[in-house]
Amino acid sequence: MKAVLRKAGGTGPGEEKQFLEVWEKNRKLKSFNLSALEKHGPVYEDDCFGCLSWSHSETHLLYVAEKKRPKAESFFQTKALDVSASDDEIARLKKPDQAIKGDQFVFYEDWGENMVSKSIPVLCVLDVESGNISVLEGVPENVSPGQAFWAPGDAGVVFVGWWHEPFRLGIRFCTNRRSALYYVDLIGGKCELLSDDSLAVSSPRLSPDQCRIVYLQYPSLIPHHQCSQLCL
Repeated sequence: MKAVLRKAGGTGPGEEKQFLEVWEKNRKLKSFNLSALEKHGPVYEDDCFGCLSWSHSETHLLYVAEKKRPKAESFFQTKALDVSASDDEIARLKKPDQAIKGDQFVFYEDWGENMVSKSIPVLCVLDVESGNISVLEGVPENVSPGQAFWAPGDAGVVFVGWWHEPFRLGIRFCTNRRSALYYVDLIGGKCELLSDDSLAVSSPRLSPDQCRIVYLQYPSLIPHHQCSQLCL
């Protein structure tokens, strides 16, 4: 089977929608409106964080998306009451808004050039049969996950985590940003560090016998795009 991510709608804020389609050969089996499900923000499509990885059973799909942010508005934002509305509607409008007051223009660090608006990625799993989406727990809060794939037996997920400290530096053309390989257990939620956390890693792959992980490794304090080591 094949997974296809499509965009539809306008170009204005909140108008664009993302759909995840499941295809078998030339036949579309299912289509999920990810924007309507509201489990997360936009799905990452870049080649740094993004991934679309089928589980070995082909029943679940792993991908990376922006973490859902709480609604926010200005302290001065007000809503006019409709004088023709019913008493129930007026009472509902008068209730305290669930949006966080004063956070409308809070600054969120992003990952720099070509990564604007990409700030807090999360690992998401779509159950193709039920249509349910789960945001994986256990990922350390001080790293941004990406380039994820399923571990043998679909018992966990392996991913690259990029450090946020001292702050999010541009990453699109800089393979030397501090990062490491992690494994998160889907049952217990425990996260395990798999590689040296003082270096930079990228492009992990599971070997055909599903016993080893192959990845590229770089010193983290060198000029961009220097020679890398192929590690097993």
